[in-house]
Amino acid sequence: MIRRPAVSFFLASSALWGVMPVGQARATSAQDAQIQQLQREMLEMRREMSGQISALRQRLVREEGRSAATTQQRTPPVRHAMARPSGAPMSPAMANDIAIGGDTSLGMNGSVSGMLRSSDVGTPPSDRGIDSSWKSFRAATEKEEAVHFGGMMIGFPGGRPTISSEDGAYALQIGLAFHEDVGGFMGMSPRAGESKGLFPGLTENARRLRIPISFRYKNWIANITPDFGAGSADGSVTLYEANLNYAGIHNTVLTAGYFQPRVTEEDSESSNEFEMMERPAITDIVRNIAAGDARFSLGGLHYAKRWWIAGYVTGQTYGNRSSAVVSDSQTGATFRVAGRPYVSRDVDVHVGMSAISAFKVNETANGRVYSPSEAPEVNLTTTKLLSATVGNAGTVWSAGPELGFRWKRLVLKGEYYHIGVQRKGTEATGNMPAANFEVLPHFS
Repeated sequence: MIRRPAVSFFLASSALWGVMPVGQARATSAQDAQIQQLQREMLEMRREMSGQISALRQRLVREEGRSAATTQQRTPPVRHAMARPSGAPMSPAMANDIAIGGDTSLGMNGSVSGMLRSSDVGTPPSDRGIDSSWKSFRAATEKEEAVHFGGMMIGFPGGRPTISSEDGAYALQIGLAFHEDVGGFMGMSPRAGESKGLFPGLTENARRLRIPISFRYKNWIANITPDFGAGSADGSVTLYEANLNYAGIHNTVLTAGYFQPRVTEEDSESSNEFEMMERPAITDIVRNIAAGDARFSLGGLHYAKRWWIAGYVTGQTYGNRSSAVVSDSQTGATFRVAGRPYVSRDVDVHVGMSAISAFKVNETANGRVYSPSEAPEVNLTTTKLLSATVGNAGTVWSAGPELGFRWKRLVLKGEYYHIGVQRKGTEATGNMPAANFEVLPHFS
């Protein structure tokens, strides 16, 4: 009776010990099966993804081949080894101030300087108000960082503080052009019995202190630019421009008001982009016939990637009637066409022609008199080195070609001017001979 329970307990324990390893083996087999199933599913997913990637690659290769074939069919053959225009369109700043060695579209082949020029980065802001189209303005504001609040944007497109609506339809831009001249004239001792003249050894002059203010409504732009430093002697405040512009026509800007009509290559450049300190004196004489700063103008310009044309009917210069009693105001016109017939990576050719005419000059108490005069290019003296007077002046005109050449970083440019003055005689004087001035080319 005592041995039977002991034997039963021993058999039961042996059975339990025998069952436990079998249960563990079955659990391990179930986990392995699940892992193997997951591995098979992941492998299948990997195969499917590889197939999709391969199909996408083949599709991309086919699309690139079609695009290249279409581009090759549409692109006309290049003749005379001339570089085909490429890259970004001419910026509004370059269109208004067309200059030699501008956008040569080098950015497309990896040139850093070319990419900067094509994106207008590094180009100094203009010294005058803007007149870009609404489309160009919106593209510039989208390219630059801006702060958005309450349906308004504040940013710096083109390097100018700008407040505009979200769609760019309304905008206010303010700029600054500040040129301070510091210097003097050395070795200006007068000869015996002569005065020295106004040639100081050291002096300063605020040559330009312009604050361009531009108001925009879509393609209509009003520019007002006061100048607190115009001329060779600062201290007098004048107006540089006050005009209304319409830029809604493709690559065209129409202007009315006080404006600087572009005529001659040197005059067409912004003062922020001069290669020398100032324009040549002869350029100022030519442009002041019927153009120059703050000249009442009515006209427009049109431009493409490699050419530019502009024409204006002009009138009185701002403030001119305050210095003399004018009984009959001046009327005139300007015209300029310029282009770049050949452009490559290392060579750039610029050609153009300008013409300007005063159909009739101002009539004052002294009659109609043409009086060209000019101070040195360094505006540190009020002494005029060139001064002339032609009485009984009728029509005053000037015309001449311009030529520029760039080879890599070397730039040569020059212009030729012919100035003519048709004179009107009186009953006492009879017919009077015309006055003509031949101006040799100037190079820089």
